[in-house]
Amino acid sequence: MIYVTGDCHGNFHRLSYNNFPKQKEMKKSDFVVILGDIGFFYPEKNMDPLLDELDQKPFTTLFVDGNHEDFDALNAFPVSLWHGGKVHFVRPSVIHLMRGQYYTDVCGKNIFSFGGAESGDRAERQEHVSWWKEEKPSEAELQEGLKNLAEHKNEADFIFSHEGPASDIMTYSKGEFKGDTTTQYLQTIKDRLEDRYTAWYFGHHHHDMALSEKDLMVYERIVRIA
Repeated sequence: MIYVTGDCHGNFHRLSYNNFPKQKEMKKSDFVVILGDIGFFYPEKNMDPLLDELDQKPFTTLFVDGNHEDFDALNAFPVSLWHGGKVHFVRPSVIHLMRGQYYTDVCGKNIFSFGGAESGDRAERQEHVSWWKEEKPSEAELQEGLKNLAEHKNEADFIFSHEGPASDIMTYSKGEFKGDTTTQYLQTIKDRLEDRYTAWYFGHHHHDMALSEKDLMVYERIVRIA
């Protein structure tokens, strides 16, 4: 089983047994994917107890990074390989899906991941305290993503990202958002995939909304996808 949900910002109440009783049927070979802004890495917070609590869940937690993470802390974890792609094991069953990575045979599905987004409130935040320049993908990450997709014939079952492709964000914002480096890159990915993907799930915008038949913005819902 694979479920997806949106930004948590360190609050995992929605994953409690009362709010998510389906987890009673899950095992460590099943997954809940958090689509960015998991919220573990603010320096002023001790998130170790919550990490330990997540690790003790019956399922495995996967997450892409958002634009509200302490990237100094996150990137200090060693890089490992998991299902053919790079990850950080934050806990044995709490796994960061790194940017531009391709994972094969995850519950029988192939997955492409790409975290990060560009903050609209950058001016209100302090570098290495509440903002990190690494929220914006590097050129190396952009190129690695294109390379990994090309090596898998530019097709995947699921795309997990924090931000969405420019066309989806234009639809969501009713044309008001003009796009940035990250949304334009994700649009490039979408154009290369054409129809060769089953579904794209992203968070960031704190709404639950279908942008097209295949593209879904997720926030508080917990959606079963496989």
